[in-house]
Amino acid sequence: MKWIVREIHGAFYSLLSEDLQRERLGVLRGKHRIDRETHPSGIPFRNPICVGDRVQASEDDPAAIESVEPRRNVIFRSSPHEIHKLGSNVDRALLVISLKTPPLRTGFIDRFLLSARAGDVPVWIIFTKPDLLQLNEEEDRQIVEYVHLYESLGIRCFCDNLTEPGSRPAEITLPGLADLLQSLDGTTLLCGPSGAGKSTLTNLILMRSVQKTSHTSGSTGKGRHTTTSSQLFPLEGGGFLIDTPGIKEWGVAHLSRKDILELTQELAPGVENCQFRNCEHMPGTDGCGVIELLEKGVLAPSRRKSLDLILEERHLRIRPGDYKKATGRLRPKGVS
Repeated sequence: MKWIVREIHGAFYSLLSEDLQRERLGVLRGKHRIDRETHPSGIPFRNPICVGDRVQASEDDPAAIESVEPRRNVIFRSSPHEIHKLGSNVDRALLVISLKTPPLRTGFIDRFLLSARAGDVPVWIIFTKPDLLQLNEEEDRQIVEYVHLYESLGIRCFCDNLTEPGSRPAEITLPGLADLLQSLDGTTLLCGPSGAGKSTLTNLILMRSVQKTSHTSGSTGKGRHTTTSSQLFPLEGGGFLIDTPGIKEWGVAHLSRKDILELTQELAPGVENCQFRNCEHMPGTDGCGVIELLEKGVLAPSRRKSLDLILEERHLRIRPGDYKKATGRLRPKGVS
C-alpha cells in the first residue's frame, strides 16, 4: 500500500495514507536500513527517507517500508560530513526571512537559492517584520533594496507583518500575507532561520495553532528553535504544508565549485555561451561565458560577496575522510 511520510521520529516514520484517512508507524528493515546512500559529491546522506516521500509499506505493525518511489524533486542542506534531506515532492519552497530581528542575511538567502535550484525546487520568499524598519536609517534603506533585488531576479516575493497584516512601509510594494495565502496550492515546504516567524506562518496557513511560537533572544538577537522536526500537514483545500525546523546556517558542501557558479541565476546564460565542454569556469579562462559575466559585474555587490564567501568555504572545507586529532578536532589530510 502507498503511504506519505509525514514525520520522522528517530528510527520510526509516521506514515499517512494517500486518502488521508489512516496514519501509522513505519520502520526501515533489511537493506534499506543498513545501506547508507551517498551523494555524487561523496558525502553520505543523513536520512535515507524524508518527509514528503511516497513509500510502499507492508500491513505489519509497525509497517515495514519496502520501497521509496522516485522523487519529483528534493531539497537538502549539507555539511562536509553529511547531507540532510528536508523534504521532497514539493511545488515550491517558501523561505521565511525576517527583515530586522533576527537581522536579514543575504548570504543565507543566496545559499538557500543554490540548494533549491540544485534540487529543481521553485522558491518563493516572504519577508517578515517590516514594521520594525526605520527608513530614516541608511541600514534599513539598504534592507529595502535587498528585498527588491530578489524580486528583480524573478523570485515571487511577499512582505508583511504576520501578527498585524498590512503594517509595512509604503516603500515596500510587494504583495502581502493575504495574497500569499490565496496563492498557495499543491505542496509547500516552509523553511527559514529560527525566529523569522515560520511557526506563526504555519499556524496562519493551517488556520489553527499547531506550532509553538517564540520571540528572539534579547541577548543575541537570534531566534529560538520551536519546531524540532519536519512535519507534513494536509491542507483543507487540498495539498500539503511541510514545516521544517528553524535553521541558523545553511550549508552547501554538496555542491562543487562548478555547480555553485552554474546554479547562480545571473551566471546561467554564460553556461550556454561557454566555448568549452565541461568547463570548470576557472578565473582567467578565455572564452568562458561564466567568467565573462562575472568580469562584467552582472552580480549585485551583496550577491557577489555571497558567491565569493561560498567559493572560499568550498576551497577550505574539510572533506569526507579527513581524520580527527586526539583532541577530537578535525584536521584536513596533509595538514600537520
